Amino acid sequence: MNQLLLLAGVVIVACILMNRIAAKLPLPSLLLFIGLGMCFGVDGFFKIPFDDYELSEAICSVSLLFVMFYGGFGTNLKTAKPVMGKAFLLSTAGVVMTAALVGAAAHVLLGVGWMEGILIGSVIASTDAASVFNVLRSKQLSLKYNTDSLLELESGSNDPISYMMTILMISLVSGEQISVAGLLLKQILIGAACGFLIGKASVFILNQIDFGMKQGRTIFLFAAVIVGYALPSVAGGNGYLSVYLCGILIGNRFIPDKKEMVHFFDILTEIAQMVIFFLLGLLVTPSQLPEVFVPALLLCLFMLFIGRPVSVLAILKPFGASWQQIGVVSWAGLRGVASIVFSIYVVLSGIPMTYNLFNMVFVIVLLSLAVQGTLLPVVSRKQGCSLSWSKEKEALSFPMEIRLSDRMICWCFVGKNTQNRRMGKFHVLFCFWMCEFQTAGKELQLGKRSLVRTIFSVSCDGTAKVSHLYPDLVMTSGIQMNLCQ
Repeated sequence: MNQLLLLAGVVIVACILMNRIAAKLPLPSLLLFIGLGMCFGVDGFFKIPFDDYELSEAICSVSLLFVMFYGGFGTNLKTAKPVMGKAFLLSTAGVVMTAALVGAAAHVLLGVGWMEGILIGSVIASTDAASVFNVLRSKQLSLKYNTDSLLELESGSNDPISYMMTILMISLVSGEQISVAGLLLKQILIGAACGFLIGKASVFILNQIDFGMKQGRTIFLFAAVIVGYALPSVAGGNGYLSVYLCGILIGNRFIPDKKEMVHFFDILTEIAQMVIFFLLGLLVTPSQLPEVFVPALLLCLFMLFIGRPVSVLAILKPFGASWQQIGVVSWAGLRGVASIVFSIYVVLSGIPMTYNLFNMVFVIVLLSLAVQGTLLPVVSRKQGCSLSWSKEKEALSFPMEIRLSDRMICWCFVGKNTQNRRMGKFHVLFCFWMCEFQTAGKELQLGKRSLVRTIFSVSCDGTAKVSHLYPDLVMTSGIQMNLCQ
């Protein structure tokens, strides 16, 4: 027991230190966590033998449910409203189309059966929320046309669909007599109903009950998240759909002590991602990966250049999306932990497969993170879809009147200013995500979005004047400051 605790402490410290290094590298930090796990594994420096798929599936599923909840919790429905329809179709019809196309490619390129091919496609059809959030945040990517909101909403909501398809295909391939429509309907209805009821009940309890302890509401929400996943899963529904919907309902309502909850789940999801990717690196046997490298490479290339772009084009073009946005969304279809966890489900089901599915999906995820994750900033800039600060705008300095109903994307430069000393004494570039201005008593508040962790306010009478405001550029991290009136 003491040895396990020592290992856990050493690994978390190593991941935190590596995260600082990763911030200076073009690679996604999740790759370093996987590499660290492989260093500890059976073929690594420490030679730790670990092949417990059941334990790995349990730990990864628990960790993933918190990542899924927090993805919903950080989704601002008002901000996401312009892209909600597109995101919904990408996370449903897009997943089905990608799974079908990848299944056909697996049948043609790898020589597997149709059912086995579609099972492989179902496992890797969804984009991964943890991977997409990590790349967007660590690289401070800001994208035009609400593309970052679209990617976050899609990646946070499509894992439940991929999970349902995986469970369905496992049942069909194993020869079970099931009703396809009945299974899907049961998964969706029970998952959605539990998520809605638990979310509404949690908001009511958090607002009406005094828990008599400082962090009582945060502890209650932690327990509610677990129930939000476990209850529908026990009842035969989709736990991931439930917990994601629960997060959206709670995150978009007023609840006391929300700031403390955000800090808690920030830490929890960071640790969860570290644990997931380290554990997957520990579980894999690197010496076995060359056997599946070529099949994995073929499927990865097909998804990157055919499967994902075709499904994205079919869904987004009818909405009048630009070719630049279609190109970036197609490239940003990162695969990650959800696909690997779903592959573990297949391994534990005992279904005979032509290739070791866990190893093949692991290689696909590595390639996706290394190529797509690393080059996403470059691709977004080349496609003209990236918002970046311009030196030419540094000289601009003007007060701008903002109506309280306005929503805008802006870049706020705060530095020495002889005309307005209240703006601060330091030359610092402060960045925030797009926020919604709204009244709250006598305060002007900037509504929360994915990376905004603090409410910023200034007293006002219907309007507020903000100096050094550059429209059309997105803000990327949160700090507390007073705006000038």
